[in-house]
Amino acid sequence: MSTIRFVHTDYFRLGTPLSGIAQPPTWLQQLATASVRQAVRNVLETAIAQRVHFLLIAGSVCDCGDHEDSAAQWLDEQLVPVRRAGIRIVTAVDGHGTTANAQGIGDLLLGRGESLQCTVTTDGRVQLETSRQGLVRNADLSVTIGQSSVAAQTTQLVYNAVPALQPGTVQERTSDHGWLSQSAGAVQSINSSETGDRGCMVVNADVTARHLSSHFVVTNPIRFASEHLDLVSTTTTDRLVADITNASRSLQRTAEQTVVVDWTVQSRLTGNPAELLQLDEAGLLTRLRNQLESGHQGIWPRRIQLTGQTGVVTDPAARPAEQEYVDVVTGADGGYPRQSLLHTFGGNHEELVAGLQLLHRVA
Repeated sequence: MSTIRFVHTDYFRLGTPLSGIAQPPTWLQQLATASVRQAVRNVLETAIAQRVHFLLIAGSVCDCGDHEDSAAQWLDEQLVPVRRAGIRIVTAVDGHGTTANAQGIGDLLLGRGESLQCTVTTDGRVQLETSRQGLVRNADLSVTIGQSSVAAQTTQLVYNAVPALQPGTVQERTSDHGWLSQSAGAVQSINSSETGDRGCMVVNADVTARHLSSHFVVTNPIRFASEHLDLVSTTTTDRLVADITNASRSLQRTAEQTVVVDWTVQSRLTGNPAELLQLDEAGLLTRLRNQLESGHQGIWPRRIQLTGQTGVVTDPAARPAEQEYVDVVTGADGGYPRQSLLHTFGGNHEELVAGLQLLHRVA
């Protein structure tokens, strides 16, 4: 055996709640409440399944000092099967101080300026020790934290973990020159500004071939996404809901993952003028969620916004007075609006609707 295998993760974020999921149903609220802890469990399960030699936690375990003790106690309980599998826990001091209760959680603690030295013994075991001298030439692999470069030429392999909330953009990486530097990111995003998957890195260091490789493993039960849908043809509100539903279902996700998505839509809507002018985000979201919520997991639309290029085309059966009224209030030219009334979603359209109702009564 000449391969050293380990899992690299940055921030566990225990004690940090998810935010920005407006008016979630019970199933989604429960999922959001448990998502960070489930993401941590997914990391630990990955370490066991991959039969790694050690787990490297390069960032902090807990973001909030008030939750450090309870987070450490919970994590220590979760680590029992990991240690039973012979996997050692390595924690590190990050840029904000020591990881939460790191000395109690980890089997080895890397202080500032220290590196982890990994050596494969003649009987195939992997020995771990810390060093203050940086690279140790008789070790097979050196793991450093938060450094941007490697000193001097060395015959050993070097892996540089750079703690960050955002993972790297490349999900699989290889290196034949003996050095690899990357971020694993947080195990779970906590709001809609953090789009995309979160997870951990599984790293393989072949000390005989002097080859390093890594691949990203998704751990987040909830993924935030921001998507755009361009509907080139004129459509009704019913067709709009159906198109967004189909596009939502086509979003990529893992089997156990729920995607919380913000949609931006460009379209041309046609129909009854009064109905179109009353169209709002809440109404569209309600209809869309009713289509997608079956199964209590999968896709949850958080926002829907129509772009400024979205147009309103009145129903051909509309009375001339209604057509003229809509043309005036939308700034239309030849029956087609230059700018949609709907792109501001949530604006006050009561006056416009009242005008149309008045026309009905007068007619």
